[in-house]
Amino acid sequence: MRPIISFLIALHSTRLLSYFISSLVFIVIFFAVVLLIGEIQLLTFQLFKFALQSLAVFGGTLLIIHVFKQFTNKRA
Repeated sequence: MRPIISFLIALHSTRLLSYFISSLVFIVIFFAVVLLIGEIQLLTFQLFKFALQSLAVFGGTLLIIHVFKQFTNKRA
């Protein structure tokens, strides 16, 4: 974990680092709530699947924006 964060800080990738940390915090909070409830239901799995898909779409969008900005900066 530490090498990844150090690498992202070296690249000045604050958006990616923020995405990474917020995703981890969300997953930890989700599992903490599931542990407090003490019961895993089908709805829990569906919500977790939706949350992971949402995080993936958000991360993919950040990646596409970053690549597009890098491409347009090199052309100019």
